Amino acid sequence: MSITGKRTKLNPIFGFLLVLTIGWGLQSSGMMTTLDNQLLDMQFRFLRDYFPRPVEPEKDVVVIGIDDETRKRLKEPFNLWHHHWGKFLTAIAESEPAVVGLDIVFPVRSYEDILPGFDTALRRGILKARQKTNIVYGVTLNADGTARVMQRRYLLAAGGEQATGWVVWNLDDDRVIRRFNEMLGDQPIVTLSGRMSRILGITPEPGIIDYSIGERFQYIPMIQVLDWYDAGDIKRLRAAFNNRPVLLGSVLPLEDRHYMPVNLAGWEEDNRNRIPGVLSHAQALRSIINSGLIKPVDYQWVLLLTLIAAGLWLGSKNIIFGVTFVTCYILVLMLFSTHLLYTGWFLPSTGLLLIAALAFLGRTTFEATIKVQERQRLRASFGGYISPQIMQEILEGRLQAVLGGERCNICLLFSDIRGFTARTEAMSAEDMIKLLNRYFDKMTMAIHANKGTLDKFMGDGIMAFFGAPNELENPSQNAFDTGRKMLQGLEELNKELETENITPFQIGIGLHQGSAIVGNVGSETRHDYTAIGDTVNVTARLEGLTKVVGYALIVSGSVLQHLGNQQEFESLGKQELKGHTPVEAYGWKPSKVH
Repeated sequence: MSITGKRTKLNPIFGFLLVLTIGWGLQSSGMMTTLDNQLLDMQFRFLRDYFPRPVEPEKDVVVIGIDDETRKRLKEPFNLWHHHWGKFLTAIAESEPAVVGLDIVFPVRSYEDILPGFDTALRRGILKARQKTNIVYGVTLNADGTARVMQRRYLLAAGGEQATGWVVWNLDDDRVIRRFNEMLGDQPIVTLSGRMSRILGITPEPGIIDYSIGERFQYIPMIQVLDWYDAGDIKRLRAAFNNRPVLLGSVLPLEDRHYMPVNLAGWEEDNRNRIPGVLSHAQALRSIINSGLIKPVDYQWVLLLTLIAAGLWLGSKNIIFGVTFVTCYILVLMLFSTHLLYTGWFLPSTGLLLIAALAFLGRTTFEATIKVQERQRLRASFGGYISPQIMQEILEGRLQAVLGGERCNICLLFSDIRGFTARTEAMSAEDMIKLLNRYFDKMTMAIHANKGTLDKFMGDGIMAFFGAPNELENPSQNAFDTGRKMLQGLEELNKELETENITPFQIGIGLHQGSAIVGNVGSETRHDYTAIGDTVNVTARLEGLTKVVGYALIVSGSVLQHLGNQQEFESLGKQELKGHTPVEAYGWKPSKVH
């Protein structure tokens, strides 16, 4: 096997390993986390729109909102709502909910010395609530990073630290709440929703909040709860809250808002997913006590899918197959990851999609580079043996190396140097070859410039044709333009030869258009792309006629009828051709020899 063959065989394996290494690095480094999060949000919205999963009412969270109407009717400053809180806790206790979470920060100091009775009213409400249900109070951070906890006498009345839960979140880099993780920095904590779920008998593990389950939340205004209690409507309170988890928090437009993947606020439409914070705790608790938090799939599955994605490098040599495979892979991966999310598992997919694209584009680029290199090698190796048109047809795969041909309407060109045999007797073979090469170089340039196919050199003669393998709109015009260019090139060469004291060249050119068989002629092991037929013979005879009639360029009637400058030609009448019936011939006057 050649070195080139070995390199071509080994490179795909190397490319596969490279893509695999890059892919696994992306997956394990977390560099794709932002894109994974955005795709996750899209999948949550898709599932909510097309595959909604309602939650049983008795297992859903009831939200009580501190809204504009509540703030308007409770006229005191928020920090002085002690007796309102006491009444609220008393009212909510009458309904006997399963657990009550308060996403608010209760007073951190006593106001008894300023407003006698305030502390007593709140403490009495707390004690009444503890008798009939479990209350969890929110804990947050002060500006200096320390815990901001309710005033101690209230805390003791509530049951101590076991009645508190943190209301802070570990936000993702884009400041969106997606993950439930009971850590504050490197310190373990118990969150509000985590404490509530433990009271309900479920210990949560870290995971992703399932934003695909449940309807959008509606809230009951806090003032409505107080009104029901004032009216003695215990039946309404129990119908709304009995044996259900309840969360109280602000739903005001400008307070305690956070970004979430979906709009959970059923009373708002245009909020850009900037949602009241209480709903994040509600959705987290809803996830924990229903379908559970979403867990990441085991790394073995991610590795397997990474191998499949990187395997596109090995299987995408055929671009049609590659495009089909990549498309199917992307569709299947998206459907699969969305289904996994529906069943409670998170598969980070954007890295896998990137690996698949990288593998496909990398292999496509690799194959294209190999083809370019191969074409360059073929051009460098065989460009001097065959015409550019034939080379291009071979490289494009349109010209196969099989014997046979097809009939084409082409224009043939034959040329020959006058007195060449006599000239060879006066020059060495080496000098003659150098001189011929200079001559052929000029002639070949003229042929190729006009899209002609150089068939062969015959001693000092040239055979070329126009119209195959590439069709031309007017082969005769291309052939005639070539003839003129050859004569101009000859004139330039002769001027050079005169300065070198070398006798100038004289040539004759014959053109004839007609039908011929064009294709590969020869044997399986050695053949030429050439033209054969009567048209070839007539053209050769016309070129020989130039020696007799005194014109350097002669065309047949079949050529002249396709030219636009017929006035430049002089009719030579029907000319007798050896072994052929007479043919109308025309000499090009600007080239007439006197």
